[in-house]
Amino acid sequence: MPPGAHLRIHPILHWTETDIWAYTQRENIPIIPLYLSKNGKRYRSLGDQDITNPVASHASSIPEILAELHSTKVPERAGRALDHETEDAFERLRVAGYL
Repeated sequence: MPPGAHLRIHPILHWTETDIWAYTQRENIPIIPLYLSKNGKRYRSLGDQDITNPVASHASSIPEILAELHSTKVPERAGRALDHETEDAFERLRVAGYL
């Protein structure tokens, strides 16, 4: 590698949402309550409060989340408003200095 360059390593980049939850359960990693159902809704992906919305869910534990993921066709980021924007949405935010 050239001097001054840096290398990024993303060991879980190719993990699925199910892989992440299975690992979280296996290693007994604490989670915040926003990932668990409250009043029939939970967050599958978290971001800024203005662009993240909960999805319909009754999963109130990691085993229930895993079971739900095996049967859902809803993508993980369905609750993220920015992911429904045009292809250049991130570039526009970057140019505006937000990213």
